[in-house]
Amino acid sequence: MSMYCSLNRCLLDLDDIVDQPHYHLKMVCIFGFCGNTGQVELAKYILRNALILEQMIIDPKGRYRLDGYFGREEADEKLVPEDIDGVLTIL
Repeated sequence: MSMYCSLNRCLLDLDDIVDQPHYHLKMVCIFGFCGNTGQVELAKYILRNALILEQMIIDPKGRYRLDGYFGREEADEKLVPEDIDGVLTIL
């Protein structure tokens, strides 16, 4: 999944997102992660609900970011604590 980072606020009410287990998702790659609210919540949702997830790769550089520093910092701060199964890799 390739993301374009917008600095705009997330307009969705994130409390309305209902957890739904996913039984077949084994690997997720997110490119262009900059750590805005919507991206963080999507990654947390996947970590919580992909029951057989073996690996999640977060690449802050992606197509639109040159160094990915802020995305990497946000992923370290907000996603690493959610990774109870040790499946997260931040590039």
